[in-house]
Order: sequence, then C-alpha cells, then structure tokens
Amino acid sequence: MIKGNSRPGQNGRLLALKVAFKTQGARDLQAGLNQEISRTRGLADREKRLATELVYGYARFKGRIDWIASCFLKKGTKRLPVHFLTILGQGIYELLFLDRVPDYAAVDFYVRQAGERWGGNLSGLANAVLRRVVRERSALKDKEFYRVDRPDLETFYSRYYSCPGWMIRILIRSLGPEAVETVLKQSIRPPLVGVRINRQAPGCHELAERLARLPEAALSRPPGLAFWKTPAAVYSLEEKGRLSRQSLASQQALACLAPQSWPQPVWDCCAGHGGKTGQLLEIGLKPVWASDRVSWKAALCRQELSRLSFSNVPVFSADAARAHPLKQRPGTILLDAPCSGLGVLNRRPDIKWKLNQEAIPRLLEIQSQMLSLACDTIQRQGLVVYLTCTLNRDENQEQIAKTLDGSVDRISLEKEYSTPIDSPLGEYFYAAVLRKK
Repeated sequence: MIKGNSRPGQNGRLLALKVAFKTQGARDLQAGLNQEISRTRGLADREKRLATELVYGYARFKGRIDWIASCFLKKGTKRLPVHFLTILGQGIYELLFLDRVPDYAAVDFYVRQAGERWGGNLSGLANAVLRRVVRERSALKDKEFYRVDRPDLETFYSRYYSCPGWMIRILIRSLGPEAVETVLKQSIRPPLVGVRINRQAPGCHELAERLARLPEAALSRPPGLAFWKTPAAVYSLEEKGRLSRQSLASQQALACLAPQSWPQPVWDCCAGHGGKTGQLLEIGLKPVWASDRVSWKAALCRQELSRLSFSNVPVFSADAARAHPLKQRPGTILLDAPCSGLGVLNRRPDIKWKLNQEAIPRLLEIQSQMLSLACDTIQRQGLVVYLTCTLNRDENQEQIAKTLDGSVDRISLEKEYSTPIDSPLGEYFYAAVLRKK
C-alpha cells in the first residue's frame, strides 16, 4: 500500500501511482483511473485533476522520461524494481512539466515513497536523480539533449517524442518522413475535449451557439465542438441527454461519409459504448442496430442510447468476425474495426506501452475476417463502411485493396477519407465506403 498524508497534492499523486502500478499490464489506463477515482471517497476535485494529469502526462512522455533516467542512472535500469522506476518516472514528469508545487515538495514526496517501500539506498538514488532533473531542467527540455550521441532520426524521434521505434517505422512507411514529425508532435499534446450536441433534443441549435461562446471553446463544427478543457456546463447537459462526449475528429470522419444517404437498416457491428450509434440516430437514421462482441460493452451501449432517449434500438452481443445472428440483411454495415490506434496516441497514450509489434498480424487477420463477412452479409447495392483510428497503411488502404482484389468484381470502392495530417485536432481516422454490386 502507498502511504501519504493530507498535504495539498499528495492524494492526487498517490492515486496516480496506484493507477500506474495497476495498469502496467494489459489493463486500460482510462478504465483503471475511473475505477480508482470512484473507489476513493472524499477526493477533492483538484486532486482528481492532478491525478489525471499525472497519469496521462507520464504515459505520454514515458519514453522520453525513460531515456532521461537511463542517462542519470550509472548502473542502468534493468536491476531496479519496476515500481521504483514508475515512482521515479512520475516524479521526473512532475518536475519537468508541472509547476503547481515547489520542487522541494515534489522531490520529498517521491523520495519518501521510494524510502517507505525499499529503504535508504533507493530513496537516496531517487533523491539524487530528481535533484539532478531540477538542476538540468532547461537542458532536458531542449531537443539537443536527445541528440547528444548523434542518433539516427528514428532513435531521436523515439526518445524525444516518446514513441516505440517499431511504431515510428510504421508511421514513416505509411506517411513518409515529413508528415511523421507532425503526427508525433500531436501525440504528446493533450487532446481537445470533444462534444456532440444531440440534434434530436429541443433547443439544440441554441445550445451549440451558447457553448461555442464559452472561453474554453477551441473549435465549433456543429453539431460537434471541441474545448481546451471540459466546461462545467457539460456535466449536467450530458446527464440530461442533450450532448455526448465524443472526439470531434471522430465525428467529422463519420460525417464526411454522408451517412444520411446510407441504405437502411444500418448495423453498427462494433458499437462499443455507442458513440457512433448515437451519432447516426441523432441525424435521423432508422432503423439502426448496434452490437458488440463484448457483452458489457453492449450493455453500456444500451445505457448510452437510453440516456439519449433512443430506448427502442436493438442492441445485442455478436462477434463481427463470425457468422451473424440477423434474420434480415442490413443495407449498411458500419465496421468500426479494432485496430492499432496509432491515430489517437494523444488520447490513448498507454497504447504505446501495451501494444507490441507481434500483435499487428493478428489485428490484420481480424479486420480481414470482419470485412469479408460484412461484404457477404449486406444486401445487394448495400454499403460496408470501414473505419479505423490508425495511420498504419496495412490496416487502412492495403486492407481495403486486399478486400477489393479478393471480391471478384462484386465489391467496389465508393469513397475514402483520411483526417488531414495538419488537422488541429491531433487525432487521425481512416474510412472507406464499399458497395456490393
């Protein structure tokens, strides 16, 4: 158990460490954070905000921080406890990127955490490293520190932009070297908060105009908006079903595919929590069906649609890679496919440290199975709308090309969409619309 006290910031730091410890395996970072916050009674809002900043900030910059630690630890990191490196890493992040408390207070907290778990030797080591970070902070913020041994471009990008080398190789191969740095810069910036106004709720246009005038507003693309931080008004409006939190880049990707013209019924076969299902219903599409392979996600989707007053939508559990349970063929299948997530690293930074290169072939196989089954399932002249949040060509353009090559001229490509690399939203989606002849 991690021990702390009631000093300002202590509970937020402790909570962030608990989340970091418990999510070092496959467990999702956001789910782990939500669970720990819900379990911790009496936690002040400022402590929740600090914990969230530390959890996500450390995950975004872990690669850079690991490089700093390796430079400052004479004997390297291999023999040190994993949790010690986490404590040290969170401390380095706070000293480099946050200025809410004096340096001495932050150093004292992390040194005490090391001492209480491992004793004097490691607490002394933590103290030495963290104090050196304070002394050399200006140099550590300069790109040249990460070029000191004249590394190749891939190694420099990996260190400075905190991204595994194998991911950078995929991005370079998929985008070209010039676009990669733009994407990597976006990957270490906090994402904007996206909301989607429920167009079926009364006063939706007035609400969009009112929210667009808030000081937190960054972009307004009704019915979607993006904010620098979550406005206080969003919470109550969300409870009332008047809006939903959804990435604006995600909303734009779907809207650019002209969903109003899709043949119906529409089946969202990888619905997850129901964000895109709700978006389709709000523009007036019906009937719309929703399913997910994971039963608890289907249950959350049902709750989400009920919150939006769409209580009669069929929601069920089904694996989109296996034979479908439908009695009627859909006119359109929306396939928001499982993918590597390389387009949303700013929102899901833990992907960088949980996903490995060996998982990509299995993802490609699942995507191919889902595409093949969807093309078999839809009506003649129906559509398969394939959507991912990755920048990997193998999962995007090449996956579609293989589907078309194997279709014996019965499937044609109607439209492709990719989020522009210079998008201010910093999240990237790919979509293709296929028609069955």
